[in-house]
Amino acid sequence: MSPIRRSGTDGEVHSGAASPARRRWLACGAAVAAGGLLPGAARAQRYPSHTVRIIAPQAPGGPTDTVARLVAHHFAERWKESVVVENHGGAAGTIGGRLVARSAPDGHTLLVGSNAAIASAAIQTEGAGYDPLRDWAPVGRIVRVGYVLALRPGLGVSTVRELVALARARAEPLTIATVGVGSNSARAVVQFARVAGIPVTEVPYRGGAPALQAVITEHVDGTVCDVALALPFLAAGKVRIAAGCGRSRLALLPDVPTFAEAGFPGVVAEPWYGIVAPAGTAPSTVAEIAAALRAMHADPEVGRRFKALGYEPIVEAPEEFAAAIAAEVAQARVGFDGAPRRP
Repeated sequence: MSPIRRSGTDGEVHSGAASPARRRWLACGAAVAAGGLLPGAARAQRYPSHTVRIIAPQAPGGPTDTVARLVAHHFAERWKESVVVENHGGAAGTIGGRLVARSAPDGHTLLVGSNAAIASAAIQTEGAGYDPLRDWAPVGRIVRVGYVLALRPGLGVSTVRELVALARARAEPLTIATVGVGSNSARAVVQFARVAGIPVTEVPYRGGAPALQAVITEHVDGTVCDVALALPFLAAGKVRIAAGCGRSRLALLPDVPTFAEAGFPGVVAEPWYGIVAPAGTAPSTVAEIAAALRAMHADPEVGRRFKALGYEPIVEAPEEFAAAIAAEVAQARVGFDGAPRRP
């Protein structure tokens, strides 16, 4: 059983020296010409020269959207240019990823997405439409985030062991909401079903926010999502957190065990968010975007905001980010459930 399922002359010849009046007239004309041409040339070379679009490949209100809007705010302040966020959710982020990969490589369309949208989902999703090793100009990662297993209270369980016992006792499989094949949520669900040896029906949504809403309204049994997304609903008693998906406990939930601590080692999802531009973007433009990202990280208020969300900032060079993408792609090709994907 399988556990789951982008010449200015007029031609007139003059002889002899020009008169003083004519020399003044020529000098004035040259100055006007230079004044008209140089600013245009400067505009052509300046980045950004017009509105920058940041594509967030999930639905509004989710963690990707939150990070993208924070980036957009700081970039707009630095560049004194409009930076807008557009949400293009679905297919584990590959719809938004494809849009950016096929955009003009001028730095005015960027992708702010998770490791799934940038790398692994494109490997695991047939027809994604882009190659994460060939179609990106990596800029840098932004943060590392914590994922948790959130359950609907009506399920009547609070721990992973209780959930597994329930799954084995009832006739129908557990229903777990994800963001689609190749997503970080799907990765954890695939691993959990395999390790626990239980049937799970994966229910895809266009983003983490609608997936969690499905849990709150008791349309599905649970979801794997960003801890920052789940915390307000945990406090309100609308969800229960059974486990964290990292290798260590989350600072925001020190009493919640990891899957390994709960007795189910091998269930690990430690997503990150980053920025990429289309392949072929000029190195100078990539360098400017990377500089804007470093400046954002240097803002203490940004650090405080990330900490409140349970995010760990990542500061790195574009080439380091490229290596991280390659590592993610290699893991995706092996298969997060142990089954090889693509040669």
